[in-house]
Amino acid sequence: REFLSGHFPGAAIAIYARPSAFCLTTCSFELSAPVLQQMLLAGLHVERAQAELAVTVNRQNWLQVRQQIMALTGNQSRYLSLDEEGCRRARQIAMAQKRLRYMETSSARAPAAAVKEQQEHLEQLQTEHKLRNALQIYEVLRLDIRALLEKGGACTFACCTFAAAEACMRP
Repeated sequence: REFLSGHFPGAAIAIYARPSAFCLTTCSFELSAPVLQQMLLAGLHVERAQAELAVTVNRQNWLQVRQQIMALTGNQSRYLSLDEEGCRRARQIAMAQKRLRYMETSSARAPAAAVKEQQEHLEQLQTEHKLRNALQIYEVLRLDIRALLEKGGACTFACCTFAAAEACMRP
């Protein structure tokens, strides 16, 4: 924290703990690359390749860089990573949440009916997002199971979920 505040005085940079890692956030997209570059210059070793890729990200190439970083990280988050559509839905949800917060807290408060309508819209977006993500995970699981079977793997129903077992039985 002191290292970053020394190089970026006044910038809103936060570091917080997650269950399995620490997270560093910056106040703007434009500040992310200089922060990463400074960390690389200071000798960042852990996930250096991902950081070097992240420095190159911009609003046009974000999807390609994201896919390259995912390829470097392995399969530990394979079923949690959003595809392009998932990222689009997540941005829509974030915008709807922001709009709702503004409607609830601005000095020119929106009518209760408009706030309720926005809440319902947000809930609909979140429900659709959860469903689409579940379908995406199911498809990736099916592809992985088929790939393992093609390599000679055997399906033992005792270790599979019902959905995986069902996928194994389909031609």
